[in-house]
Amino acid sequence: MKNICVILTVLLAVIMFSSCTTFHEENNIAGPQVTDGETGKLEAVNKFSIPVTIRLHTGQEKLLNSGESTVWELPANKEFYMEAYAPGYDTQDEKFMIEPDKQKLFVVNSLTKLTDNPTQGIFVVNTMNMQGADIYVINADSKDTVAIGYSSDKFYLPGGDYFVRLSHQDYRPFYGQVQVINGRRTALDVRMVPKEIDSGKEKVPLVVTTNNDPVNYIVTNGYYSYQGKTPIDLSAHDSVEVGVTVTATVSKNGLTIQDTKTAQSGNVLKFHFDFPEESPSTGSVMMAVDGGYDQVVLYSYPGADSVNVMLDGEVVYFNGLSAGDYSLAVHKAGYKSKNIPFSVTAGQTAILSTVYLVKLPDNTAEVAVMDNKDGGSRVEIDGNYVGNTNSYFTVIADQIHEIKVTRDGYADQKDWVKLSAGELKTLTFNFIDSPDPVVIRSFTGPDTVEADEVFTLSWASSGADNAIINGIGPVTTSGSVSDVKYASGEYAYTLEVSGPGGQASKSLTVFVKEKLQDNEAQLAIKDNKGGGSKIYINGSYVGDTDNVFTIIANQVLEIKVTRTGYVDQKNWVKLNSGELKTLTFNFIDSPDPVVINLFTGPDTAMAGEPFTLQWTSSGATSAVISGIGIVPTNGSVTEVKEASGVYYYTLEVSGPGGITHKTIKVYVKGGYINPTLDAWVRFSSAPAGAKVYLDGYLQNYQTNTGWIKLQPGFHTYSYELDGYQPWHSAFTVVPGDSMVVHKDLDPSSPGETLVNITSNVTATVTLDSMEIGTTPIYNYAVEPGWHLVILQADGYQTVVMAFKAIEGVVNELYFELQPVIISPPVYAPKLWWQVDYDDGQPNQLRKVSCKKYEINLESEYATGGRIAVFPLSVDSRFPLTLDESEVQSFYMNDLQWEERNIVVVAKVWGDGGCAYAATYIRKGVIRNYVF
Repeated sequence: MKNICVILTVLLAVIMFSSCTTFHEENNIAGPQVTDGETGKLEAVNKFSIPVTIRLHTGQEKLLNSGESTVWELPANKEFYMEAYAPGYDTQDEKFMIEPDKQKLFVVNSLTKLTDNPTQGIFVVNTMNMQGADIYVINADSKDTVAIGYSSDKFYLPGGDYFVRLSHQDYRPFYGQVQVINGRRTALDVRMVPKEIDSGKEKVPLVVTTNNDPVNYIVTNGYYSYQGKTPIDLSAHDSVEVGVTVTATVSKNGLTIQDTKTAQSGNVLKFHFDFPEESPSTGSVMMAVDGGYDQVVLYSYPGADSVNVMLDGEVVYFNGLSAGDYSLAVHKAGYKSKNIPFSVTAGQTAILSTVYLVKLPDNTAEVAVMDNKDGGSRVEIDGNYVGNTNSYFTVIADQIHEIKVTRDGYADQKDWVKLSAGELKTLTFNFIDSPDPVVIRSFTGPDTVEADEVFTLSWASSGADNAIINGIGPVTTSGSVSDVKYASGEYAYTLEVSGPGGQASKSLTVFVKEKLQDNEAQLAIKDNKGGGSKIYINGSYVGDTDNVFTIIANQVLEIKVTRTGYVDQKNWVKLNSGELKTLTFNFIDSPDPVVINLFTGPDTAMAGEPFTLQWTSSGATSAVISGIGIVPTNGSVTEVKEASGVYYYTLEVSGPGGITHKTIKVYVKGGYINPTLDAWVRFSSAPAGAKVYLDGYLQNYQTNTGWIKLQPGFHTYSYELDGYQPWHSAFTVVPGDSMVVHKDLDPSSPGETLVNITSNVTATVTLDSMEIGTTPIYNYAVEPGWHLVILQADGYQTVVMAFKAIEGVVNELYFELQPVIISPPVYAPKLWWQVDYDDGQPNQLRKVSCKKYEINLESEYATGGRIAVFPLSVDSRFPLTLDESEVQSFYMNDLQWEERNIVVVAKVWGDGGCAYAATYIRKGVIRNYVF
């Protein structure tokens, strides 16, 4: 063994001035420089789950996080060998030929864990300036050739020391030595030196000896360097050119000696050093660190407590070491730390290979994870297994990372770190056979605070070594912290503590309210399904559960929540100024049906005298009575009316099983006369002066002009004002009530013409004779101008309306369908259409000039009605009124062909409800709709 090492050392010394080697496990070197001539591009993409290093055979590397990519510009028409690797993983490699002005793609999507085969390591030789060298790998102990391959090949070898020989007919041979570690990847970078024509300069032999060989040496001529053990005796070889200056450094027993000489013609370049005799009972270790180090820690064995430390240097030398196993931990700020295991033999010096530290990316740091059990515990960082203690791990800087360490037979332990870029921190986990249990004794904070208000969280624990609060970071195991939130909402805090006895966690919630105005309140709306249900307030969609809304106080609001696969639910609220209330809707797979068992009141009452309404229901969780407000699901209420007339009361109840309602009427006699109980509405907008469309008809007044008397019930309305987006919505007014319908108009923003169609129940929508789906319908594209929309739902009255779509805006249409209530012997009204032309062919329209056509309307069971014509090409309407149930007909004479795009809509009403009929005439096509 000794003779082999001496021979290899001699051969290495022969070529030490013509070869340069680099031993490494990971590198992060800047990308390749572009050469003159044609170039192409090579893109590398990391689709693997962890950061990987992308490496060209020329030695250039780039660290890519998961999902990142990089593009390198490379000389064209040359072959490149690329590989991807990560600590603890096998490599993925591929060869490329880059074509001019073309781009190749290298995708990293699969790496195999080396820890799955802990009895082997991976060894790779990369010839950085050429390809095709023959590689021979020789076991340092047995002297057997164990592998033969080519540059860039991967060798799977058992852990141990190996000699490496590279040869190529056009390059000088190379000899090196490497240590392979099981479960890890080690690469040897070699820059082969081309064979040169003899320069003719005289060369002289090189000899390095000491009085106590072998000792450690480093020989350099200022560019190439190599280290090994003396003696070097190259008397039979021409090794150094005359005139070259060489520096030799030897170290032993803590003593370093250095000398510099210049090769002289005809003389052997000889260095000799005398050392004091070494004690045969101890040994030493020597190692060079390329670029120097900040700190080297010596451990008596891997994972044990440190026994010595060296600071700031380039050469590591520890003397007087007892025989046994050791490890060196090498640290340098901004570089990845390395752990080098080795053994010491009494009376000898262990010469370790030069250490090349890899620079960390600017946004990373290192954490050393140790335990008190000599290593071997499992380490997880942010839930991912990364290796075992005692090791060094790279993490992203300025982020909180969870470090979890597990060991069979002991409770799991956790800690958390947040490191600055380039920082190194050591965490030591103590596994105790009989630890105290980890207990959170308290974790408190306020239930409710206002936005911008500072509040305090306090906690106490026992048996814990470390703690963290989500959203705050690592904290002491007992203490307090102040926090402040600037946005309203619910904020969940979880305290998690860890120690030798295990882990514990506890959560609390702080609700942050907005700073409310005097007339505002807050309403939190949740469900029992984890959120995601749709919320409607007074019929308008406002967002999904779970959510918090600021609302106007002292008003009754209808809250409706819908979820696919479950029946809709409703509740009603009326909050005081500054109040906070939470509504939770429970969606149940098999709920009880919602039933109104009783809703009664007197048929008649006297003005000024009280009367009582009573009701009971089952399966309901909330209820409201129109004109009264929110009521319990079972109960009674007393009413007094001062004016005579007919008063309608509708009880609506809601629960997990659905929504139902029932209406009764009370006739009040006496008092002042109010036979119709008309309602009063004031239409308002900002700015004022907008056109008002009520139930589809243009009115002869504008917004902000006074109070308008109209029939109680459901109404649709629209505002139109030049320079502003139109507004479409609806409202319901009760008999004898008054209300202001206000809207702040938004400035126009030209764009696509769209329409949103929503309703209080799911309804089928027909737009211009084509069925387009069920409500709600959002952002449906239409042509600007007039359109006919029809909504139908089982059990509800059909709605037919013509509307004008304003160009470049989203037109909002909301419909509240009324239930079909038939109480025999009251019959629902009926309608019939007929359209005749002067050529005598009904319901057909020829593409000829017609002078007139006749529209006939016949109704039954109707007591009143209205018919209107909507020319689609002009902004005008021609309403006619039907006073009784009878046949109505009218003519439209001398219409030009382009003016014959019209919609004729009729509505009649009676005690049994309403009925609609529509005729749509456009471009020679007639479609009749009767409902």
